Amino acid sequence: MGVRYSANELNDVADITALLDSRESFQRETLPIMAAHAHRSPFYQMDLNHTAQKYAAARLPLPGKLPAEGTPILQRIHHHMFCARVLQYILKLWEKSFLFPGDSNQEVMEEATKEEECRKKDELPPLLQGVSISLEELQRVYGLRSKEELAARAHEEDNTAFHLLQKATLQQLTITSSLPSPQLSVYDDQIVWGRGPARIDLSGGWTDTPPYTNLCGGNVVNVAIDLNGQPPLQVYLKSSATLDITLCSIDLGSVEKLSTFEELRRYNVVGSPFSIPKAALAMAGFLPEFGAKTFATLQEQLKASFRGHGVEITLLVAIPAGSGLGSSSLLAATVLSALSDFCGLGWDAQEVGRRTLCLEQLLTTGGGWQDQYGGLYRGLKLLQSCPGLYQNPCVRWLPEHLLEDPRYAPCHLLYFTGITRMSKLILAEIVRGMFMNSASYLRVLSEMRQQALEMHDAITRGDFERYGRLIGVAWEQNKRLDSGTCPQAIADIISRVEKDVWGLKLAGAGGGGYLYMVAKDVDAAQRIRHELTQRPPNATARFVGMSVSHSGIKVSRS
Repeated sequence: MGVRYSANELNDVADITALLDSRESFQRETLPIMAAHAHRSPFYQMDLNHTAQKYAAARLPLPGKLPAEGTPILQRIHHHMFCARVLQYILKLWEKSFLFPGDSNQEVMEEATKEEECRKKDELPPLLQGVSISLEELQRVYGLRSKEELAARAHEEDNTAFHLLQKATLQQLTITSSLPSPQLSVYDDQIVWGRGPARIDLSGGWTDTPPYTNLCGGNVVNVAIDLNGQPPLQVYLKSSATLDITLCSIDLGSVEKLSTFEELRRYNVVGSPFSIPKAALAMAGFLPEFGAKTFATLQEQLKASFRGHGVEITLLVAIPAGSGLGSSSLLAATVLSALSDFCGLGWDAQEVGRRTLCLEQLLTTGGGWQDQYGGLYRGLKLLQSCPGLYQNPCVRWLPEHLLEDPRYAPCHLLYFTGITRMSKLILAEIVRGMFMNSASYLRVLSEMRQQALEMHDAITRGDFERYGRLIGVAWEQNKRLDSGTCPQAIADIISRVEKDVWGLKLAGAGGGGYLYMVAKDVDAAQRIRHELTQRPPNATARFVGMSVSHSGIKVSRS
């Protein structure tokens, strides 16, 4: 019979260091095998961020490219995201030494300041502390010869992953929807007028975002709102006498004419004021690759399908960019809704929502479905989707008593902070975390998904205090997901009002834009208004009237 030890004795006789070293050695041997057999192993279901650190620490070669045929597209995205993250960690290891062979500006570590050394060290996760990589290892293991090649390869893998996500989204549209064939469907002198609300995400935001929503389904509670008594997004369409497409922006004071397909294809040009209407026109069939009919030129299409008329689209967006109120998605949905009526496409709200999701992929902004569905459908609601590439959210309307009852209506405050932050970069980083199966991200997202159901329960029970406190919980969850959600300027505003609220949160991705506050009572609301009106944090900060939109996106004709 073998020797028996108590727990205390085991600790005395066991060589813990040797056991841990043995475990690490075993992992180094098994991880590449698991990756090579990913179709039969849980490799791409693991925490890939942690696994990428192990790969970088051991300088393991990247997994082989997965075949396009027979490999689920989401797994291929996981693969490219993983490869990009490994290379990014390798790049950090190399930069840590401050010695870049082949670079034009070499610096040896001895010349670097101690502060810079500490900063670089702090950027590395614990698994990579004390690890280094040589040029010889970089060439032998990864086939790369310089820092520039390493950075370019990491960027290429990352771009490939996002391109595949775009492809997957667009493929679902072609599977579930027919190609549009736009025709002028109004009288020559008629104007089509689209009006769209904003939206505030109250709970579950981010769970609507691919790939999380594809893998787990999403739950979001949000509300469609008008600002200062009006829908803030307006679109006007009418026919014109010239064979071209004219785009006008009232708020930006810009005009652009499109007379060729190539000009229309430039919808993804960074900084263009008309990216959204161009992409919407593409989705409506004004480009051959998206339409049921093929024409040699844009003029030929307008002549054949629009009775020799052109198209004029005028936009009015009464929300600052980076507001957090879903204005980009909702502007796209409003333009698509108006185009559907103007061109006789017959799209319902679900179809417009799906095409908006694809439009945002075309613009490489990404994003989920809650923004557009939050405004396409009226009022306060719980939006839910099931796992799968095909996302078709169902709507469960909620009573608006807590928002409109005279006892509570004055307690809902919307304050423009005068600080804006574009959501594209935030979104891209969180999507990366989702595809990396990052345990910290997935834990928060799971809590968000459940918390939306708790918000649903609080609203249906008419529990105002619980509703407000859950708004605060949603804010804390957003901050855990993205550390940049609450910059110091926002924290300073919050510190001045938090004693008078049950809960508050920035709308959307955070970092700036509109601050939604649920005051404890009418007196507390008055104190908040007085505090922020008398001492605004900047020249553009202000309160904005908010009211529930009981129509959602509306389209009418003159």
